[in-house]
Amino acid sequence: MEERVVQLNRAEQKSSASRNLNPNGCIPVLVDEDFVVWEASAILHYLADTAQCRALCAANARERADILRWQFWSQQHWVPVLQAFIQENVFRQVDGHGEPDIRRLALLAPSLHQAATVLEDHLASRTWLVGERLSLADISVAVHLMYAEAARMPITTYENVQRWYTQVRSLDGWRQTEPDGQTSSGH
Repeated sequence: MEERVVQLNRAEQKSSASRNLNPNGCIPVLVDEDFVVWEASAILHYLADTAQCRALCAANARERADILRWQFWSQQHWVPVLQAFIQENVFRQVDGHGEPDIRRLALLAPSLHQAATVLEDHLASRTWLVGERLSLADISVAVHLMYAEAARMPITTYENVQRWYTQVRSLDGWRQTEPDGQTSSGH
């Protein structure tokens, strides 16, 4: 598989060629020969299955449901509010749209704290989100935190989240793919 960087600020993901791969005009998209997969969680499952990384997947039906629960929770509750902070505090200025909308961020803060509290409480007695090892759930929930500092996400007081994310960031595979200058544990 070959990596292709998509220029979001040029809306390349909305081009007809990109829409032929993902009709939603979004990223990520994975093309493996004649098979096209879109949606990040589906891509993660496919890669784990095809790359013989079964250790990231579930050992049984309950673990599978738990991994999926955290992936669905992330997409429904966590990612939307984190993306809003990233959009306002990082990409708004990069795209030339001026300063962050402070009122929007103030309105979103309670949703961020509600989601962060769910994660904080769950991690209080756990090392990883599911079971005793890293799983696809951890990757799915952690990925947007690489912009925590740049996006000024107010999550530094969530000690269990910080501990867990530091652990995720220490993984070789994570360090090798983290974008330079845009990452942070939120400290």
